[in-house]
Amino acid sequence: MKKSILILTFLYFLSQTFSQLCVKTYNLSEHPEITSAHMNITVLEIAPNHDIWFNLYQSTSLSLGFGKFTGEEWTSFYAGTDLTKLHTAVYAIAIDKHDSVWVGTESGLAQFDGSSPTGWEIFKTPTLTSNKVTALKVDRNNIKWIGLGNGDIMTLENNIWTLYDSIGPENNRIPLQGQINEIDTAKDGSIWVAKNGTPGVVKYKEGNWTTFSQFKDARYITSDQYGRTFVTSGDSMMVIIGDQIVNTIRADTSLDATLFDVEVGPNGGVWVSSNKGLLVKVGDTFRRYNKSNSAIPDLFSPIPLEFDADGNLWFSYYYKISATNYPGIGYLYRSPNTATPITITNQPAPAFCYGDSIVLDANVAADTYVWSDGTTSQTTTIYDNAEVTLAYEGTNNCYFYDTLNVIAQHVFEDEKPCVVTVSADGQNLIVWEKTPEVGTASYNIYREVATDVYNFKANVPVGNLSVYRDQDADPRKKSYKYKISSVDTCGNESGQSFFHKTMHLTINLGLDTTEVNLIWQNYEGFYFPYYIIFRGTSPDNLVAIDSIPWDNTTLTYTDYGIIGRHYYRVGVILPFTCFPTEGKKADSGPYSHSMSNMEDNRLQDTGTSAVEPLTWEIRSYPNPFNYWTQIDFENSLKYPYELKVTDMSGKLVKMIGDIRDNKVVFLRDNLPQGFYMFELKGDRVYRGKFVIK
Repeated sequence: MKKSILILTFLYFLSQTFSQLCVKTYNLSEHPEITSAHMNITVLEIAPNHDIWFNLYQSTSLSLGFGKFTGEEWTSFYAGTDLTKLHTAVYAIAIDKHDSVWVGTESGLAQFDGSSPTGWEIFKTPTLTSNKVTALKVDRNNIKWIGLGNGDIMTLENNIWTLYDSIGPENNRIPLQGQINEIDTAKDGSIWVAKNGTPGVVKYKEGNWTTFSQFKDARYITSDQYGRTFVTSGDSMMVIIGDQIVNTIRADTSLDATLFDVEVGPNGGVWVSSNKGLLVKVGDTFRRYNKSNSAIPDLFSPIPLEFDADGNLWFSYYYKISATNYPGIGYLYRSPNTATPITITNQPAPAFCYGDSIVLDANVAADTYVWSDGTTSQTTTIYDNAEVTLAYEGTNNCYFYDTLNVIAQHVFEDEKPCVVTVSADGQNLIVWEKTPEVGTASYNIYREVATDVYNFKANVPVGNLSVYRDQDADPRKKSYKYKISSVDTCGNESGQSFFHKTMHLTINLGLDTTEVNLIWQNYEGFYFPYYIIFRGTSPDNLVAIDSIPWDNTTLTYTDYGIIGRHYYRVGVILPFTCFPTEGKKADSGPYSHSMSNMEDNRLQDTGTSAVEPLTWEIRSYPNPFNYWTQIDFENSLKYPYELKVTDMSGKLVKMIGDIRDNKVVFLRDNLPQGFYMFELKGDRVYRGKFVIK
């Protein structure tokens, strides 16, 4: 019989209601001042006075120059202008601190006042090393950065031209080969460049160039007010902080999207144009807006993006009249109206037991509904974990949006014993660490009664200490195998864990009565390097006297010259110290050994152990983390250490060698979310685990 699902506190914060997202569009065919049939708009630039500048480009035929939109008037810069002294294919537009407009074309560079059709200042070879001007940027010092088709970068400052055709130290210069595609300025004044070839990204700061050979043929690059730089390539967007790639965000493979321009809004929202619509960064993924769930029309490829001073996101698009394509420009903006929240019709909260379902209702009458699962009716039914998004059409080219995270509780399948051992009073203990916030209500304990046959022993509520004492077993007679399972609040039980087996020790005397022979059965459940032999004149004063390799085939040991009564136990060291719970309750640990019959497990608490553990458990910080975590460890003598990181399957995913400091910073790079184990190995061995979220 199923119980009610445990509603965790974080579930109440999973709904995200968005304001209305609206679109304003301008079809260029409606403005005869602009000749636009068959053209694309691949460049957008917004001037400080709010004028919108754009090109009119056609790769397979004659381009038609560029234009300006003041919000009321349209102006074409094509026939009858000094553009005819250059070329009608325009690749870049920039506005400097004196409101001069700079235009990069297929055949030279122009500067003019933004209104006069003639009287432009023209720059071509030999002033430029190439007439093809593909990128323009004006930095905070009013220096003009000019990217050329031959890979050179030039600057113009106070009528002084500077050429950058190679980078690197004087004795090892590397030619800047490959067309310059985009230039941007960062908050710290550095200049970022996206270019063809390898390296695909270079940075200039205070006279020094930095190359990023991880990139090839980078087309778009953007730096924001928070010190981040974004680069798009294929279906991915890389985030750079300083000189480190700290995150890679990929579009959902089902979209088959190619990413283009990136823009960061005044409030930090990251938008990306693509061949499948506009994408907004949400955590480590993208949410898509296109004509199926918004008023955004069909988009060109590639699509330029630009935020204006009011936080509106401008973009280009196309539409058809008969069979002819025409371009347009438009912008996204938010209205103060909010969406009606999604309602749940058959559950008390957005959480349910897996195997059931939850019915969601848009709770509003609309002409168009678009749910993230493809449903287009007012309601949808969800059967598993999902981030459910809803878009429904309002008026005036506006759509409302709401998001609800739905939790389908699955029983936790990965709980397992960390050790089985014999207590000081001679009873078997099964010990495990609880995994929090996974909906577990209790744990079942199983003991082997025949080969591979396990019978139920007990149920331990989740609120109890995660140590079970088996009072029916007699560890003086034999060893025992145990498994555990989880039972969730819905009443569903997980599969049984892998077994752990206790050690059973027997003793006999040799031919000489001063010889004591120890024979024991092996421990099973985790790897350990050796068995430790403990001896004492009473059960309370055992000390380690020797160790035997784990692969000793006989599992025997002979102690010589023993006079009088002595007590023995065999122990093994756990790979990680086991913490069943916090507190000072009896048998609550922490546990660092498994012990055979005849003595206490908590030798590490009495200070009587003569054998130092092989491993130390350490932690990293922050943990969990998104981009990086730091691991601190004792290494005062600067021994060389090697860091190995493995995923939960044991696969090695990253290795760093020759670490001689007492700390190491681990960068996530492209590792996916999940649990990972790490090991630092040198003159000691440190182990730990972290979570990438």
